This record gives sequence, structure tokens and C-alpha cells, in this order.
Amino acid sequence: MEGYKKIAIVGASGVLGKPLVKQLARAGYELTLISRDSAKIKEAFGLLDVKFKEAEADDAQALREAFTGIDAVVSVVGSLALASQLSYIDAAVEAGVQRFIPSEFGCDTQAPYLYGSRFVSNADWMK
Repeated sequence: MEGYKKIAIVGASGVLGKPLVKQLARAGYELTLISRDSAKIKEAFGLLDVKFKEAEADDAQALREAFTGIDAVVSVVGSLALASQLSYIDAAVEAGVQRFIPSEFGCDTQAPYLYGSRFVSNADWMK
């Protein structure tokens, strides 16, 4: 992720998030981990030189504040939380984030059941 130094990660405590955080920290990126429960995330990564911010997916103001000053947001949320990415995308845009990398790892993001009546793909939402 050349050109991006300050990275926020949403979903860091999950299966994909843990190794991602460790590798990006080793590579020297300035990481901010966004979580609903900062105690849980601090327990997992407290020994690493990372920042922790607490924000709920439906709290637009807290997300904007968490993303302010961030170059890129990486979302590694699980499939049950894919719909929450829409609020992350909106907050990232409003906070001036340059890059948003959505969690689409092995998920059928075109499936309407993931988004309910508000179906839209992440790619379409970001246009």
C-alpha cells in the first residue's frame, strides 16, 4: 500500500484481521484499529504499537472522527457485517480518506440477502 502510511482497520479481531494487523505493523504502517469494543481489541493487540478507536457501525460521527487523518481504511469484517461497510464507506469519504478497501474476501457481494432491501454492491456504493 505504497503512498499510504496511516491505515485504519475495521474487523481487526477476526480471522483475517489478526494476521493483517501483525503484518502491517511489522511493515511499519501507522495503524488505527476500529472496534465496537476497544477492550477486546486491546487484549488481542495491546503489545503492538497501534492506536485503538471505539465506534459502532451505525455511529456516523464516531466513524468520521476515527477515520479523520487516515490515508486508507481496510475492512475485513465478516460476511454478517458486510452491510455495515456502507456506513464505513460514507464516513471514510466524509473524513477525507483516500482509499477504502472493502471486505469481499470469498463473499458473494452481489447477493441481495446480505444487504436486505438496501441492496447495493460496495463497488457501486463507492462510485
